Amino acid sequence: MTGAVSGLVVVDCDNEAGIAWANAHLSPTPIKVRTAKGEHWYYQHPGGRVRNKVRINTGDPAVAIDVKADGGYVVGPGSVHASGHVYTAFGDWSVPTSDLPRFDPAWLVPPDAH
Repeated sequence: MTGAVSGLVVVDCDNEAGIAWANAHLSPTPIKVRTAKGEHWYYQHPGGRVRNKVRINTGDPAVAIDVKADGGYVVGPGSVHASGHVYTAFGDWSVPTSDLPRFDPAWLVPPDAH
């Protein structure tokens, strides 16, 4: 589970363009998972309500990024995708989740709305 219940928000980069965008625009996080299509980036939940969001508007239609938060979930390392790809952890998983960078809901605001 993601959201306030677990204290986690996961940014789901669903393609290489999404990973590149996240590397350029989001705070780095030590806890990540390689998925069948990209990467999951784990952040500390900021409090309040953070909605799940599919295909956040980055201004670039090639970028595929979702946000998994309150009421959402991701599958963890060791899970097997229908394609046979095994989700694998990378980064520094010894970092307590309370020490992860705090997710910023402003990341969900379309670039033209700033």
